[in-house]
Amino acid sequence: MKKSLSNFFLFLLIWPLGHSLPGQTNFSLEEAVQYALKNSTQVKLNQLNIVDADAQVMEYKSIGYPKVNADIDFQHFFAIPTTILPDFFSPAIDGRLVYYKLLDSNRVDQPSDKGFPARFGRSNSLSGGIGMNTILYDPSFFVGLKAAKLYKELATRQNAVSDITIRQSVAKAYLGALIALKSKTILDQNITTLDKITKETQIIQSKGFAEQLDVDRLSLSLQILQLEAEKVSRMTEITANVLKVQMGYPMDAPIIMTDDLDALVERLKVDDVDLVSGFRADQRPEYRSMQLAEELSKIRLKTIKLRAYPTVNGFANLAYGTQTNNLFDAEETQWFPTAIAGFKVNIPIFDGFSRKAQYQRANIELDKLHLQMKEFERGMQLEVTTARIQVNNARTTLDGSKRNLDLAQRIYDQSQLKFKGGVGSSLEINQAETAFIQAQGSYINALYTLLVAKTDLDKALGK
Repeated sequence: MKKSLSNFFLFLLIWPLGHSLPGQTNFSLEEAVQYALKNSTQVKLNQLNIVDADAQVMEYKSIGYPKVNADIDFQHFFAIPTTILPDFFSPAIDGRLVYYKLLDSNRVDQPSDKGFPARFGRSNSLSGGIGMNTILYDPSFFVGLKAAKLYKELATRQNAVSDITIRQSVAKAYLGALIALKSKTILDQNITTLDKITKETQIIQSKGFAEQLDVDRLSLSLQILQLEAEKVSRMTEITANVLKVQMGYPMDAPIIMTDDLDALVERLKVDDVDLVSGFRADQRPEYRSMQLAEELSKIRLKTIKLRAYPTVNGFANLAYGTQTNNLFDAEETQWFPTAIAGFKVNIPIFDGFSRKAQYQRANIELDKLHLQMKEFERGMQLEVTTARIQVNNARTTLDGSKRNLDLAQRIYDQSQLKFKGGVGSSLEINQAETAFIQAQGSYINALYTLLVAKTDLDKALGK
């Protein structure tokens, strides 16, 4: 009995972690789910993903906006650069001297191959201007803009997938905590009953109407139950902490679960559980995300095709500059304007088959996505079918466990009456008590299995 109850609660130790701030201490199952959808770490990460998607859309839009830049350029020449010019001075000067008969013609030298050194410019050069560049025509950009907007929608749909996972995790953690509390309540009731029987037996034994062995057997059973109750009491604290983690609730804050386990099961029996209706893959947010990814892949293919079209970019610049030896001499410094505007047409002719390879890879990714969608449809069909079978099986198991529990209860009660009447033994009570506690554990386990199966079915159907 001790081992069976200990093993029963091992499954409650497998939940992951999270944290947040409290707003209340009493939670129904739905309130716990809603709290988690606002405060869990995963939800906060999802919200940051949405903000990041907005920023990416703005980043892509900025490509199409005009780009305006201003610049200032200052240069000081410690040595003005020298330029070698052809020696056209010597022939001109010598020719005029011969004309005026100041030199003989045979004294006219041929031009030198060394050239004539000359320096142009001033010690200081200062210029400043403003320029603009913008896209005038680029069909791939406008198609890509649509893809950027769809990316934000994809991030939103992916968040819906996380929300369903959070709902499922919180629901299972909440049910696990309720199971622990239910088990503790039942054990406490059993301890109270057995303690009463033990004390009555001690009184009977003191009068000589019962053996010490009967008292020892009952005392041993009572000690075993008390030890098990201590374990379950610690388990209730663990399961409560697991629930806090899933909700994003502070670990050091108290939490009270207001839903009753039996009431949840009764509500499940009354509600129409979807066990027969048809279902579509697009009921699941995961599939809707795949559909949007498919649309994005098709847009990517179109974008790659449009890269073969010409693009036109426009530009305009206005600048003023000066060259002077003294920047602070207003008479010497003169400013000269430069203004230019135009456009540039880029016509793709041959890109080394890069665009063809990109198109092939994009087509392959789309084919992969189609295979994943088909596999998801098949997997969903299996998941829904399995979940419905599990709900039916859990219902059957629960009904059987309830009948067994009622029978074990009657046997236990009759064993007590026989023992008090002097026609039964403590061994019979111990056996009936053991069977009764095992029936209680099986019933609690069946309750949890049914509720979890319903949770899994809702997730499979995208609810």
